[in-house]
Amino acid sequence: MKQAFLFCCFLAFMGQIQAQETASKWQGTLSIGQYAASLAVPKFTPIRVGVQAGATYQWNNNKKHQFTQSGNLAYFYHQNLQHAIQLYTEVGYQIHLENGLRINPFSIGGGYVASIGDMDSFEWNTEMNAYESQGRTFRNNWMISLGLGFGYETGIKIAERPLIFNFNYRLQVQGTIVQENVPIMAYSPIMLGVSLPL
Repeated sequence: MKQAFLFCCFLAFMGQIQAQETASKWQGTLSIGQYAASLAVPKFTPIRVGVQAGATYQWNNNKKHQFTQSGNLAYFYHQNLQHAIQLYTEVGYQIHLENGLRINPFSIGGGYVASIGDMDSFEWNTEMNAYESQGRTFRNNWMISLGLGFGYETGIKIAERPLIFNFNYRLQVQGTIVQENVPIMAYSPIMLGVSLPL
């Protein structure tokens, strides 16, 4: 009887450890950013605001050196070009310091972009010798993402979870914009956001 009681206590203890471990491996994020059309160097004019939401999973159990993977959904608007909805994943490496600072020296990933044209597209009609409006285009594009970031775990708690402020830089390449003459477009988004353990 005593052995059965100890075995049940052991199972309950292991379940508690597993629950705590699982809860700390996931984080939810929400960011706002400037999505400038630029190769590597961020620009602040014109304003190209975007939002991003996502979830990040930590693959290993090390508290200081963490290997992560994120799933992200983002939207931004580029006037006279497109409304872009991004769905992508990234893998990365993070260093967590004791003072609350988090350094992400490397993230790489890729995914899908739904691109909705912001202007009508036109096609040459040889019979009429004039351009005809084709309306707004919808394109399925690919994207590649590469970047780095910083975070800071604050003393602020929401539902007993620490609030983390994030600053991220990415170089994102999207293709194919226009098949004949603009195969790719580069963006250099800078994002400010918050994240919470889930």
